[in-house]
Amino acid sequence: MIALTWGKSSRLKPVPQKPGSQKSAQQEQTRYNSPMPRTVFCEYEKRETEGLDFVPWPGELGQRVFAHIGKAGWAAWLAHQTMLINENRLSPRDPKHRALLETEMQKFLFGDGAEKPAGYVPPES
Repeated sequence: MIALTWGKSSRLKPVPQKPGSQKSAQQEQTRYNSPMPRTVFCEYEKRETEGLDFVPWPGELGQRVFAHIGKAGWAAWLAHQTMLINENRLSPRDPKHRALLETEMQKFLFGDGAEKPAGYVPPES
């Protein structure tokens, strides 16, 4: 297998690759050229929808989100999470704040919904 790379003269040059790397390139091509997106029954939207492309959160909760939340539900959570971070002045680097966000994520995606922060005033349209 020969791959083409850009050289200093801006021309493509053949670069030999190991025989085992051809298989992984074919697997990557299949992964990205899949004709059908992955679908899940989204527990947030309560309907069948397109699933996430990757596990968005570490650990067991991330696996649960990947298996049971669709792209639109995850986008809704990201918007809510941004509001929580801004209104409560949270730092995603602080372990206590991450734990709070994880709890709120579970409520928002799998529970009865999360409440808006105290004193939140929606922006005027």
